[in-house]
Amino acid sequence: MEIEFSDIASSFSGGIAISSLFFITHIFSTLNRYYRPFYPLIACISAFILATLISSSTSDDPASVSIRESSVDAVTGLFALLPLSLVALAYYLSRVILSMRKSQT
Repeated sequence: MEIEFSDIASSFSGGIAISSLFFITHIFSTLNRYYRPFYPLIACISAFILATLISSSTSDDPASVSIRESSVDAVTGLFALLPLSLVALAYYLSRVILSMRKSQT
């Protein structure tokens, strides 16, 4: 099994696209009169455009299809890493619980 550069670039660009869309949502949900969202919004939009260009250059599909496939690849990669993070979380929680028991006795 061989991983090509286009697969890595596709997953990476999908992750950038998802992150920039989440951050754009965060910008609009935290608006107030003291917050100036112009520069962060421009950065998020340019990151999304860059991710779209990267994903469309690695495939022959239209940009909308390639960014959708890249986003699916990124989410699939996150789900593949989820068991490792759950093992790490269980380890650290068990350390905290055991240290709390020792301090209580």
